[in-house]
Amino acid sequence: MTSEKVEYEKGGWVKTGRYLMYVFNAIFFVFGSILFAFCLWIRFDPNIDNYVRNINFMVYWQAVITCMVGALIVMIASCIGCCSTYLWSKTLLIAYIATSVLAFSVNLGGAIYLLSIGLDSTGAYQYIQENFANLIYRYNYDITAKRSVDIIQETIHCCGGYSTGDWDAIHMPYPDSCRDKVTGNQFSYSCALMGASFLEFRTGWVSGIALCICFLQIFTMMFGCCIYKGINDRRKVYAYVYKE
Repeated sequence: MTSEKVEYEKGGWVKTGRYLMYVFNAIFFVFGSILFAFCLWIRFDPNIDNYVRNINFMVYWQAVITCMVGALIVMIASCIGCCSTYLWSKTLLIAYIATSVLAFSVNLGGAIYLLSIGLDSTGAYQYIQENFANLIYRYNYDITAKRSVDIIQETIHCCGGYSTGDWDAIHMPYPDSCRDKVTGNQFSYSCALMGASFLEFRTGWVSGIALCICFLQIFTMMFGCCIYKGINDRRKVYAYVYKE
């Protein structure tokens, strides 16, 4: 029985599963760090912050922060996973599986939410159109609206919410923020189009990394369950040997 125990410990699927757990969790920690850093950059980038705040598109922050929390849970789960594999601890392994399920749920939900609001083809485009057009209508008498419009148009090089015709609709000349400061040429694209494209690039990266982590986590949760079974079998072997 001792030889069977040694062969069990050295052989097969348990040893492979442990190595895979180390590799995958190291990858998860790196990916989680990248996702967390990217979300942090998006959240505190002055240009993005000005744009999101000025058009009152705060739901975008909610989605980004959700993915940021998911990335943090992934990093914590990775550390727990490596410790549980090294120590052969059932308690830590259960904690790892639980945190992995939580991270999977948060990242999947955050990515879906972000994709539903942050792409050019989603409701973001119409939302930006309406909000920006509303700011333009208040341009003459609302200093805050005027400042918001000028900042956005200068930052992302656009003019008008629906189109440049928004300025014609209120019988106003195009403001200086509608023109390139170097060439003096007027920007031809609407702020809804440029704004949606401005956010779409960042949305794609965040949701892509989050969904990639979710896909790979399915395999590590399977490895975790296999190692959990291996720990139980190992304890049964030890119990039988010591009994003899």
